Amino acid sequence: MLLNSVILWQLCSFDIFHYFLFFFYGSSAVFIIILYVPSESCTCNQVFLFFSLFLHTCTHPALSIMEVNGTADILSSAYLAAEYLDAALPENPFQPSMKHAWGYMLDNYTKFQIATWGSLIVHEFIYFLFCLPGFLFQFMPFMQKYKIQQVGLVVKIFFSVSKMTYLLTDLLCVCVCVCVCVQDKPETWEKQWTCFKMLLFNHFCIQLPLICGTYYFTEFFNIPYDWDSIPRWPYVLAQCFGCAVVEDTWHYFLHRLLHHRRIYKYIHKVHHEFTAPFGMQAEYAHPAETLILGAGFFIGIMLFCNHVFFLWAWVSFRLLETIDVHSGYDIPLNPLHLIPFYGGTRFHDFHHMNFVGNYSSTFTWWDKLLKTDNQYNKYMQKQGDKKEQ
Repeated sequence: MLLNSVILWQLCSFDIFHYFLFFFYGSSAVFIIILYVPSESCTCNQVFLFFSLFLHTCTHPALSIMEVNGTADILSSAYLAAEYLDAALPENPFQPSMKHAWGYMLDNYTKFQIATWGSLIVHEFIYFLFCLPGFLFQFMPFMQKYKIQQVGLVVKIFFSVSKMTYLLTDLLCVCVCVCVCVQDKPETWEKQWTCFKMLLFNHFCIQLPLICGTYYFTEFFNIPYDWDSIPRWPYVLAQCFGCAVVEDTWHYFLHRLLHHRRIYKYIHKVHHEFTAPFGMQAEYAHPAETLILGAGFFIGIMLFCNHVFFLWAWVSFRLLETIDVHSGYDIPLNPLHLIPFYGGTRFHDFHHMNFVGNYSSTFTWWDKLLKTDNQYNKYMQKQGDKKEQ
Protein backbone atom coordinates (compact mmCIF):
# COMPACT_ATOMS: atom_id res chain seq x y z
CA MET A 1 0.00 0.00 0.00
CA LEU A 2 2.82 2.38 0.87
CA LEU A 3 4.54 1.73 -2.47
CA ASN A 4 1.31 2.28 -4.38
CA SER A 5 0.71 5.55 -2.51
CA VAL A 6 4.22 6.76 -3.36
CA ILE A 7 3.69 5.91 -7.04
CA LEU A 8 0.34 7.71 -7.08
CA TRP A 9 1.95 10.79 -5.53
CA GLN A 10 4.70 10.73 -8.13
CA LEU A 11 2.24 10.41 -10.99
CA CYS A 12 0.23 13.37 -9.71
CA SER A 13 3.36 15.54 -9.85
CA PHE A 14 3.99 14.71 -13.53
CA ASP A 15 3.64 17.34 -16.22
CA ILE A 16 3.02 16.55 -19.89
CA PHE A 17 6.70 16.55 -20.77
CA HIS A 18 7.51 13.99 -18.10
CA TYR A 19 4.62 11.81 -19.26
CA PHE A 20 6.25 11.85 -22.69
CA LEU A 21 9.64 10.93 -21.29
CA PHE A 22 8.27 8.21 -19.06
CA PHE A 23 6.26 6.60 -21.86
CA PHE A 24 9.21 6.31 -24.25
CA TYR A 25 11.98 5.58 -21.76
CA GLY A 26 10.04 3.25 -19.47
CA SER A 27 11.04 0.34 -21.66
CA SER A 28 14.68 1.04 -20.83
CA ALA A 29 13.82 0.87 -17.16
CA VAL A 30 12.24 -2.53 -17.66
CA PHE A 31 15.37 -3.70 -19.44
CA ILE A 32 17.45 -2.67 -16.41
CA ILE A 33 15.08 -4.51 -14.06
CA ILE A 34 15.32 -7.76 -15.97
CA LEU A 35 19.03 -7.44 -16.61
CA TYR A 36 20.07 -6.86 -13.02
CA VAL A 37 17.34 -8.58 -10.99
CA PRO A 38 17.03 -12.39 -11.23
CA SER A 39 13.61 -13.46 -12.46
CA GLU A 40 12.95 -15.69 -9.45
CA SER A 41 13.55 -12.80 -7.04
CA CYS A 42 11.88 -10.02 -9.01
CA THR A 43 8.66 -9.55 -7.06
CA CYS A 44 5.87 -7.13 -7.89
CA ASN A 45 6.84 -4.91 -4.95
CA GLN A 46 10.39 -4.65 -6.29
CA VAL A 47 9.10 -3.64 -9.69
CA PHE A 48 6.80 -1.06 -8.09
CA LEU A 49 9.69 0.26 -6.02
CA PHE A 50 11.94 0.57 -9.06
CA PHE A 51 9.33 2.51 -11.01
CA SER A 52 8.69 4.71 -7.98
CA LEU A 53 12.37 5.62 -7.93
CA PHE A 54 12.29 6.11 -11.68
CA LEU A 55 9.32 8.49 -11.38
CA HIS A 56 11.04 10.28 -8.54
CA THR A 57 14.07 10.84 -10.73
CA CYS A 58 11.94 12.18 -13.59
CA THR A 59 9.94 14.57 -11.42
CA HIS A 60 12.84 15.70 -9.23
CA PRO A 61 15.87 16.06 -11.51
CA ALA A 62 17.58 18.43 -9.08
CA LEU A 63 17.75 15.63 -6.50
CA SER A 64 19.26 13.19 -8.98
CA ILE A 65 22.58 14.86 -9.80
CA MET A 66 24.59 12.09 -8.16
CA GLU A 67 22.72 9.43 -10.12
CA VAL A 68 23.30 11.36 -13.36
CA ASN A 69 27.02 11.68 -12.60
CA GLY A 70 27.19 7.93 -11.95
CA THR A 71 25.43 7.24 -15.23
CA ALA A 72 27.83 9.59 -17.02
CA ASP A 73 30.79 7.63 -15.64
CA ILE A 74 29.27 4.38 -16.91
CA LEU A 75 28.60 5.87 -20.35
CA SER A 76 32.15 7.29 -20.47
CA SER A 77 33.55 3.84 -19.73
CA ALA A 78 31.34 2.31 -22.42
CA TYR A 79 32.47 5.01 -24.85
CA LEU A 80 36.15 4.30 -24.15
CA ALA A 81 35.57 0.56 -24.50
CA ALA A 82 33.87 1.06 -27.87
CA GLU A 83 36.70 3.33 -29.02
CA TYR A 84 39.31 0.79 -27.93
CA LEU A 85 37.53 -2.05 -29.70
CA ASP A 86 37.08 0.03 -32.83
CA ALA A 87 40.76 0.92 -32.88
CA ALA A 88 41.80 -2.71 -32.36
CA LEU A 89 39.80 -3.98 -35.31
CA PRO A 90 41.27 -3.84 -38.83
CA GLU A 91 40.01 -1.20 -41.21
CA ASN A 92 36.98 -2.00 -43.28
CA PRO A 93 38.27 -2.97 -46.76
CA PHE A 94 34.98 -1.86 -48.31
CA GLN A 95 35.09 1.62 -46.81
CA PRO A 96 36.77 3.37 -49.80
CA SER A 97 34.22 1.88 -52.20
CA MET A 98 31.35 2.79 -49.90
CA LYS A 99 32.67 6.33 -49.53
CA HIS A 100 32.91 6.69 -53.30
CA ALA A 101 29.38 5.34 -53.81
CA TRP A 102 28.02 7.62 -51.07
CA GLY A 103 29.71 10.63 -52.65
CA TYR A 104 28.33 9.73 -56.07
CA MET A 105 24.83 9.55 -54.58
CA LEU A 106 25.16 12.98 -52.96
CA ASP A 107 26.53 14.55 -56.14
CA ASN A 108 23.85 13.17 -58.48
CA TYR A 109 20.66 13.13 -56.43
CA THR A 110 18.83 15.65 -54.31
CA LYS A 111 18.11 15.16 -50.62
CA PHE A 112 14.44 14.57 -51.41
CA GLN A 113 15.31 11.82 -53.90
CA ILE A 114 17.74 10.20 -51.46
CA ALA A 115 15.35 10.35 -48.52
CA THR A 116 12.29 9.22 -50.47
CA TRP A 117 13.31 6.93 -53.31
CA GLY A 118 16.49 5.82 -51.58
CA SER A 119 14.52 4.75 -48.51
CA LEU A 120 11.96 2.96 -50.67
CA ILE A 121 14.65 1.08 -52.58
CA VAL A 122 16.41 0.10 -49.34
CA HIS A 123 13.15 -1.16 -47.87
CA GLU A 124 12.09 -3.21 -50.90
CA PHE A 125 15.57 -4.59 -51.63
CA ILE A 126 16.28 -5.58 -48.04
CA TYR A 127 12.82 -7.02 -47.47
CA PHE A 128 12.77 -9.40 -50.42
CA LEU A 129 16.48 -10.19 -50.09
CA PHE A 130 15.92 -11.42 -46.54
CA CYS A 131 12.80 -13.29 -47.64
CA LEU A 132 14.75 -15.17 -50.31
CA PRO A 133 16.43 -17.80 -48.06
CA GLY A 134 13.13 -18.87 -46.48
CA PHE A 135 11.57 -19.03 -49.94
CA LEU A 136 14.36 -21.33 -51.16
CA PHE A 137 14.28 -23.52 -48.03
CA GLN A 138 10.91 -24.99 -49.06
CA PHE A 139 12.63 -26.61 -52.07
CA MET A 140 15.47 -28.08 -49.99
CA PRO A 141 14.54 -31.39 -48.32
CA PHE A 142 17.50 -31.26 -45.92
CA MET A 143 16.23 -27.94 -44.51
CA GLN A 144 12.88 -29.39 -43.47
CA LYS A 145 14.36 -30.73 -40.24
CA TYR A 146 14.65 -27.11 -39.10
CA LYS A 147 11.02 -26.38 -39.95
CA ILE A 148 9.19 -25.67 -36.68
CA GLN A 149 5.69 -26.69 -37.74
CA GLN A 150 6.26 -29.87 -39.70
CA VAL A 151 4.05 -30.76 -42.65
CA GLY A 152 3.08 -34.34 -43.27
CA LEU A 153 0.37 -36.98 -43.29
CA VAL A 154 -2.13 -36.99 -40.50
CA VAL A 155 -4.22 -40.14 -40.15
CA LYS A 156 -7.47 -39.83 -38.31
CA ILE A 157 -9.59 -42.86 -37.46
CA PHE A 158 -13.20 -42.40 -36.54
CA PHE A 159 -15.21 -45.19 -35.03
CA SER A 160 -18.96 -45.01 -35.18
CA VAL A 161 -21.16 -47.57 -33.59
CA SER A 162 -24.70 -47.86 -34.76
CA LYS A 163 -27.39 -50.14 -33.57
CA MET A 164 -29.61 -51.67 -36.18
CA THR A 165 -32.73 -53.76 -35.85
CA TYR A 166 -33.24 -56.51 -38.38
CA LEU A 167 -35.88 -59.23 -38.17
CA LEU A 168 -36.55 -58.36 -34.48
CA THR A 169 -32.86 -59.10 -33.72
CA ASP A 170 -30.41 -56.50 -32.42
CA LEU A 171 -27.33 -56.49 -34.52
CA LEU A 172 -24.28 -54.53 -33.56
CA CYS A 173 -22.68 -53.03 -36.60
CA VAL A 174 -19.34 -51.36 -36.25
CA CYS A 175 -18.49 -49.01 -39.07
CA VAL A 176 -14.93 -47.97 -39.30
CA CYS A 177 -14.10 -44.92 -41.31
CA VAL A 178 -10.51 -44.07 -41.95
CA CYS A 179 -9.73 -40.61 -43.23
CA VAL A 180 -6.27 -39.64 -44.40
CA CYS A 181 -5.67 -35.95 -44.82
CA VAL A 182 -2.68 -33.75 -45.47
CA GLN A 183 -1.98 -30.63 -43.46
CA ASP A 184 -2.29 -27.46 -45.46
CA LYS A 185 1.19 -26.33 -46.43
CA PRO A 186 1.56 -22.58 -45.91
CA GLU A 187 4.02 -22.10 -48.78
CA THR A 188 1.54 -22.94 -51.54
CA TRP A 189 1.87 -20.81 -54.64
CA GLU A 190 -1.67 -19.56 -54.21
CA LYS A 191 -1.07 -18.35 -50.65
CA GLN A 192 2.28 -16.86 -51.52
CA TRP A 193 0.69 -14.93 -54.38
CA THR A 194 -2.07 -13.69 -52.05
CA CYS A 195 0.57 -12.61 -49.56
CA PHE A 196 2.63 -10.90 -52.27
CA LYS A 197 -0.35 -8.87 -53.52
CA MET A 198 -1.14 -7.68 -50.00
CA LEU A 199 2.52 -6.73 -49.53
CA LEU A 200 2.53 -4.63 -52.69
CA PHE A 201 -0.59 -2.80 -51.53
CA ASN A 202 0.84 -2.12 -48.07
CA HIS A 203 4.26 -1.13 -49.37
CA PHE A 204 3.12 1.30 -52.06
CA CYS A 205 -0.26 2.52 -50.82
CA ILE A 206 0.39 2.69 -47.07
CA GLN A 207 4.13 2.81 -46.45
CA LEU A 208 5.23 4.86 -49.47
CA PRO A 209 3.20 7.94 -48.43
CA LEU A 210 4.86 7.69 -45.01
CA ILE A 211 8.29 7.32 -46.62
CA CYS A 212 7.62 10.51 -48.59
CA GLY A 213 7.71 12.36 -45.28
CA THR A 214 11.29 11.24 -44.59
CA TYR A 215 12.81 14.25 -46.36
CA TYR A 216 10.75 16.72 -44.33
CA PHE A 217 11.66 14.87 -41.14
CA THR A 218 15.39 15.11 -41.89
CA GLU A 219 15.07 18.79 -42.77
CA PHE A 220 13.07 19.66 -39.66
CA PHE A 221 15.53 17.92 -37.32
CA ASN A 222 18.65 18.85 -39.36
CA ILE A 223 19.57 15.21 -39.97
CA PRO A 224 22.85 15.19 -41.96
CA TYR A 225 23.51 13.29 -45.19
CA ASP A 226 27.28 13.77 -45.63
CA TRP A 227 29.80 10.96 -45.33
CA ASP A 228 31.89 12.49 -42.54
CA SER A 229 28.87 12.68 -40.21
CA ILE A 230 28.00 8.98 -40.49
CA PRO A 231 28.14 7.52 -36.95
CA ARG A 232 30.68 4.79 -36.33
CA TRP A 233 29.50 1.21 -36.11
CA PRO A 234 29.43 0.90 -32.26
CA TYR A 235 27.03 3.81 -32.07
CA VAL A 236 24.90 2.52 -34.93
CA LEU A 237 24.55 -0.82 -33.14
CA ALA A 238 23.74 0.88 -29.83
CA GLN A 239 21.16 3.14 -31.49
CA CYS A 240 19.56 0.20 -33.29
CA PHE A 241 19.32 -1.61 -29.97
CA GLY A 242 17.69 1.45 -28.41
CA CYS A 243 15.19 1.65 -31.27
CA ALA A 244 14.45 -2.05 -30.87
CA VAL A 245 13.74 -1.58 -27.15
CA VAL A 246 11.30 1.26 -27.84
CA GLU A 247 9.64 -0.53 -30.76
CA ASP A 248 9.32 -3.75 -28.80
CA THR A 249 7.57 -1.93 -25.96
CA TRP A 250 5.13 -0.25 -28.34
CA HIS A 251 4.56 -3.50 -30.22
CA TYR A 252 3.87 -5.55 -27.11
CA PHE A 253 1.08 -3.41 -25.72
CA LEU A 254 -0.54 -2.44 -29.03
CA HIS A 255 -0.25 -6.00 -30.35
CA ARG A 256 -1.83 -7.32 -27.18
CA LEU A 257 -4.62 -4.75 -27.57
CA LEU A 258 -5.25 -5.91 -31.14
CA HIS A 259 -5.85 -9.40 -29.75
CA HIS A 260 -8.79 -8.14 -27.69
CA ARG A 261 -11.86 -10.13 -28.65
CA ARG A 262 -13.79 -6.99 -29.66
CA ILE A 263 -11.04 -5.79 -32.00
CA TYR A 264 -9.24 -8.90 -33.21
CA LYS A 265 -11.62 -9.96 -36.01
CA TYR A 266 -11.57 -6.51 -37.61
CA ILE A 267 -7.82 -5.90 -37.88
CA HIS A 268 -5.29 -8.41 -36.57
CA LYS A 269 -7.10 -11.50 -37.84
CA VAL A 270 -5.67 -10.82 -41.30
CA HIS A 271 -2.11 -11.36 -40.07
CA HIS A 272 -3.13 -14.62 -38.39
CA GLU A 273 -4.54 -16.18 -41.55
CA PHE A 274 -1.27 -18.14 -41.60
CA THR A 275 -0.94 -20.34 -38.52
CA ALA A 276 2.43 -21.56 -39.83
CA PRO A 277 4.15 -18.31 -40.88
CA PHE A 278 6.81 -17.86 -43.54
CA GLY A 279 9.23 -14.98 -44.15
CA MET A 280 7.30 -13.01 -46.75
CA GLN A 281 4.31 -12.95 -44.41
CA ALA A 282 6.11 -10.67 -41.93
CA GLU A 283 4.37 -7.53 -43.25
CA TYR A 284 1.20 -9.28 -44.38
CA ALA A 285 -1.32 -7.34 -42.33
CA HIS A 286 -4.42 -5.18 -42.38
CA PRO A 287 -3.57 -1.60 -43.48
CA ALA A 288 -4.73 -0.31 -40.09
CA GLU A 289 -2.34 -2.70 -38.36
CA THR A 290 0.49 -1.53 -40.60
CA LEU A 291 -0.09 1.99 -39.28
CA ILE A 292 -0.77 1.06 -35.65
CA LEU A 293 2.16 -1.28 -35.04
CA GLY A 294 4.40 0.55 -37.51
CA ALA A 295 4.23 3.69 -35.36
CA GLY A 296 6.65 2.07 -32.93
CA PHE A 297 9.24 1.95 -35.69
CA PHE A 298 9.09 5.73 -36.18
CA ILE A 299 9.20 6.53 -32.45
CA GLY A 300 12.69 5.06 -32.23
CA ILE A 301 13.79 7.12 -35.23
CA MET A 302 12.52 10.32 -33.63
CA LEU A 303 14.52 9.56 -30.50
CA PHE A 304 17.81 8.23 -31.90
CA CYS A 305 18.23 9.21 -35.56
CA ASN A 306 21.28 11.40 -36.15
CA HIS A 307 22.04 10.53 -39.79
CA VAL A 308 20.15 9.24 -42.80
CA PHE A 309 22.53 6.27 -42.84
CA PHE A 310 21.28 5.25 -39.40
CA LEU A 311 17.72 5.47 -40.71
CA TRP A 312 18.55 2.86 -43.34
CA ALA A 313 20.50 0.76 -40.83
CA TRP A 314 17.49 0.63 -38.50
CA VAL A 315 15.19 -0.26 -41.41
CA SER A 316 17.53 -3.12 -42.36
CA PHE A 317 17.82 -4.44 -38.81
CA ARG A 318 14.08 -4.28 -38.16
CA LEU A 319 13.29 -6.08 -41.43
CA LEU A 320 15.92 -8.74 -40.71
CA GLU A 321 14.43 -9.34 -37.27
CA THR A 322 10.76 -9.52 -38.29
CA ILE A 323 11.46 -11.75 -41.29
CA ASP A 324 13.57 -14.04 -39.10
CA VAL A 325 10.84 -14.54 -36.48
CA HIS A 326 8.27 -15.21 -39.22
CA SER A 327 10.49 -17.53 -41.28
CA GLY A 328 9.18 -20.73 -39.67
CA TYR A 329 12.72 -22.16 -39.57
CA ASP A 330 14.80 -22.40 -36.41
CA ILE A 331 18.23 -22.32 -38.02
CA PRO A 332 21.21 -23.24 -35.80
CA LEU A 333 24.00 -20.70 -35.29
CA ASN A 334 21.64 -17.82 -36.03
CA PRO A 335 23.69 -14.68 -35.22
CA LEU A 336 20.56 -12.85 -34.05
CA HIS A 337 20.46 -15.14 -31.02
CA LEU A 338 23.56 -13.32 -29.76
CA ILE A 339 21.28 -10.35 -28.96
CA PRO A 340 20.36 -10.38 -25.24
CA PHE A 341 16.78 -11.52 -24.54
CA TYR A 342 16.09 -12.08 -28.26
CA GLY A 343 12.86 -14.06 -28.75
CA GLY A 344 13.60 -15.65 -32.09
CA THR A 345 11.66 -17.74 -34.55
CA ARG A 346 10.41 -20.43 -32.20
CA PHE A 347 9.12 -17.85 -29.71
CA HIS A 348 7.01 -15.99 -32.29
CA ASP A 349 6.03 -19.09 -34.25
CA PHE A 350 4.23 -20.31 -31.13
CA HIS A 351 2.21 -17.08 -31.12
CA HIS A 352 0.92 -17.85 -34.63
CA MET A 353 0.20 -21.45 -33.70
CA ASN A 354 -1.45 -20.66 -30.35
CA PHE A 355 -2.89 -17.15 -31.01
CA VAL A 356 -2.40 -16.25 -27.32
CA GLY A 357 0.78 -15.05 -25.58
CA ASN A 358 4.25 -14.09 -26.84
CA TYR A 359 3.11 -10.64 -27.97
CA SER A 360 6.57 -9.02 -28.14
CA SER A 361 8.23 -8.40 -31.47
CA THR A 362 11.92 -8.73 -30.59
CA PHE A 363 12.65 -9.37 -26.93
CA THR A 364 11.11 -11.60 -24.28
CA TRP A 365 11.16 -9.39 -21.19
CA TRP A 366 7.64 -7.94 -21.47
CA ASP A 367 6.09 -11.39 -21.89
CA LYS A 368 8.24 -12.65 -19.05
CA LEU A 369 7.44 -9.74 -16.74
CA LEU A 370 3.68 -9.82 -17.43
CA LYS A 371 3.57 -13.64 -17.60
CA THR A 372 2.08 -13.84 -21.10
CA ASP A 373 4.60 -16.54 -22.00
CA ASN A 374 3.23 -19.14 -19.57
CA GLN A 375 1.58 -21.26 -22.28
CA TYR A 376 4.74 -21.13 -24.35
CA ASN A 377 6.86 -22.29 -21.42
CA LYS A 378 4.49 -25.19 -20.74
CA TYR A 379 4.52 -26.14 -24.42
CA MET A 380 8.33 -26.11 -24.56
CA GLN A 381 8.48 -28.20 -21.40
CA LYS A 382 6.17 -30.81 -22.95
CA GLN A 383 8.29 -30.81 -26.12
CA GLY A 384 11.39 -31.39 -24.00
CA ASP A 385 9.73 -34.25 -22.13
CA LYS A 386 8.78 -35.91 -25.44
CA LYS A 387 12.37 -35.73 -26.66
CA GLU A 388 13.63 -37.32 -23.45
CA GLN A 389 11.17 -40.20 -23.86
